[in-house]
Amino acid sequence: MTENEAKKLIAKFCEDRMNFARGKDMSDKELKDFCKFSDALTLSISSLEEIQQYRAIGTVEECWEARERQRGKKRVLDSYCGFNSYECPVCGTEPVGGSNYCHKCGQRLE
Repeated sequence: MTENEAKKLIAKFCEDRMNFARGKDMSDKELKDFCKFSDALTLSISSLEEIQQYRAIGTVEECWEARERQRGKKRVLDSYCGFNSYECPVCGTEPVGGSNYCHKCGQRLE
């Protein structure tokens, strides 16, 4: 079952319960319980919608990864045959010119 199917099912169930309650004489306690249950179902639908909005942005892992790439990391000094060059500490690519970001992985460089 998908989240959208669950939302529709919950909304339908809530509507059916409301129609049932209208045709029934309920005590005050039953009415309060019904209202609490209805509020819980409405909150469930709203929570599912909020989760769907966050997933549209990206997963938590993707957000953490993007955040880590924005934190500056020191370039790694690479000495080879007497020549000094700097590499990205994440992917090992030599940055182009004086760029502050790795052109391959997007890591911010100090």
